[in-house]
Amino acid sequence: MTKSTKTNAIPTSLIAPCGMSKVENLRSIEASGIRSFIRDEKQKWTCPRCGELICVHKPQCLTCGRKWH
Repeated sequence: MTKSTKTNAIPTSLIAPCGMSKVENLRSIEASGIRSFIRDEKQKWTCPRCGELICVHKPQCLTCGRKWH
């Protein structure tokens, strides 16, 4: 019988097609707190051209058409 080793690798089943990881999100919340996480995510998913929120499932801003992916 072999001894199992703990790994920090995130299973691909937990990474969304858009590249977001639920596990990494939870780690970030645990490390920095929910308010910091929300502030960072809002900045991350805001279009730099028009300031509207970007849909993580679309390769361009739905408001102004700027490609981000």
